[in-house]
Amino acid sequence: MTLPASVKTLVWPRIVGCSDGLVCLYSPTSSVDYTKGGTVVLWNISIRKSIAIVVPDVIGRIYESAIGFGVCRKTNDLKIVKITYVDRHLTNGMETVSCNPPEVEVFTLRTGVWRRSYGNLPRKSIHFFRHSEVVTDGVFYWLATDRGPDDGMLHCNMIISFDITSEEFREITFPDSLANIVWSLSMYKLGESLVIIGQEDEFDNSGLDLWKMGGGDSKSFTKLFTITPELQASVAGFRRSGEPVIEIPKGYYSEQLAVYEPNSKRIDNLGSEGLGSEFSAHPYSETLLLLDQPDLKVYNGVLKWEAKSKRHWIDTSKVKSLRCNIR
Repeated sequence: MTLPASVKTLVWPRIVGCSDGLVCLYSPTSSVDYTKGGTVVLWNISIRKSIAIVVPDVIGRIYESAIGFGVCRKTNDLKIVKITYVDRHLTNGMETVSCNPPEVEVFTLRTGVWRRSYGNLPRKSIHFFRHSEVVTDGVFYWLATDRGPDDGMLHCNMIISFDITSEEFREITFPDSLANIVWSLSMYKLGESLVIIGQEDEFDNSGLDLWKMGGGDSKSFTKLFTITPELQASVAGFRRSGEPVIEIPKGYYSEQLAVYEPNSKRIDNLGSEGLGSEFSAHPYSETLLLLDQPDLKVYNGVLKWEAKSKRHWIDTSKVKSLRCNIR
């Protein structure tokens, strides 16, 4: 597989997720010294097209961003959501800054610009996990933690969801066994469901516990099984049949991919090796989304201003195409 030029130019990119046949990649900066804003790339592998969206810049190292994306179920329009919030560990006691609520901005492919959202915004005590997001059935999910009003040692893990169509946020609470984990917590997609994987601490001898979130308004959680600690495994994703794809150590620095069969506890090596935490497995299906888009198009629609009661924004976008030869 050949990477498109829009992906090759990203600085320290990561995969946000896969949905509706699109791979979403995000780079928080376009320069190695973090002096420029970030970029989102949406890539349709099956038709070999990609577009890039310039993300609104935030000045100051005290801010963190959470990115999500998905397709509106009513309009079939692609949307990207960005949540900017203050990392209170970096405010050095600046109360006026740490009390600022999160800012939410939404990009729609149909308009080509960003706009602010004034719906039910996440609470300012919510901090989002990095590299642990899932999109399924028109809803984007982030792992998050509520650090409370005083930002003390007490915290409560949870899920924050964002409905791509209604643009409404929701908090989903965990059972105590997941809400209080302080060492390792991650989230993956299994079919159209969410799977939460928790490990109490680095030296926990109980292994990795896998929990599946049920549907409906209650969003109940059911424990599936535990991956034994002897494997020293981490989960990279899931097969369509439901078995987890895991990373297990091979040598001092490298790891290998394998499939774990939970009933027999059998390990099937997949023959892929690499450095630790380099693997990521995502479900993918073919689609024609982006077929009407010029390949390598760059959207630079910068939000200028928007009122609460009435949305007004100035489209300062200058759409351009990267002229690159992809071999």
